Amino acid sequence: MHPDSESGKHGQVRKSWVLVLLIVILFFLINAVLAYRSTKIINENAEKIEHSLSIITLIRELQVQLYAAESGQRGYLITADAQYLEPYHTAQNQIIGLLQHLGDESTELLPRTKKFKTIKRLMEEKLDEMQLTVELVDDRKKVSAARQESTDRSLNLTREIMNLIHDVEQDERSLLEKTEIPQAVIIH
Repeated sequence: MHPDSESGKHGQVRKSWVLVLLIVILFFLINAVLAYRSTKIINENAEKIEHSLSIITLIRELQVQLYAAESGQRGYLITADAQYLEPYHTAQNQIIGLLQHLGDESTELLPRTKKFKTIKRLMEEKLDEMQLTVELVDDRKKVSAARQESTDRSLNLTREIMNLIHDVEQDERSLLEKTEIPQAVIIH
């Protein structure tokens, strides 16, 4: 054998190993980029999911507190017993805090922001309306308070609020479905 042919063979083997090494490095580099991108997408989806679930929880709590405030207010209207004002005031304070939290939810979705603002406005109107009824009972104007409570305005405010809460919840559920999460995670 000629010494030059042996070094040529050795050079060819070295080139093959360098090529294999470059392919392996390229393979791992591509996988690292894809893993980083996938992780970024997963994190973005997790944030969207968390935000939607937070909003659903928030609006459900608003609904619960509105019912509690109405219940306390009606109990006071019927009995004029001040013990009913405690749950009324507690629920009223909870609603104010929840509305503040809802207002703090920044979003890039204009329809969502409009609905949040409308819920806030309607809830504030409802709280004012309920407070007026309580004040009428305090002033011993129970008939006027009952008349105020039985107006269509009171019922319509509650219906508008509940319809908006339902719409917001449906919107959030649609957003959750678009993030393709397992159904077990979605609150039913």
